[in-house]
Amino acid sequence: MCWYFYAISQAAKLGPQTELEEAIDPDHPAIIVYSRMSTEFPAPTNRRPTASIFWGVKDIDRTGESQWDPEFVGEPIFDPTFDITTKES
Repeated sequence: MCWYFYAISQAAKLGPQTELEEAIDPDHPAIIVYSRMSTEFPAPTNRRPTASIFWGVKDIDRTGESQWDPEFVGEPIFDPTFDITTKES
């Protein structure tokens, strides 16, 4: 009987969630990029700038790049020694 009354009293305290639950750790690299993009580069709510993260790229070959062509960034030069399974990567 005591357990029943205790459960009822605790259930009466339940309510809607008041804070947003963090599903991903705030120190996660993807969240850091998203946070910086939204705070340091504010944009209208209907259009956000995008960021891409690449691993294993040593440099970018910018041969033939033109300042007037925003679509051409260059060709990636991949690092042949890159191994994603190591902790250092």
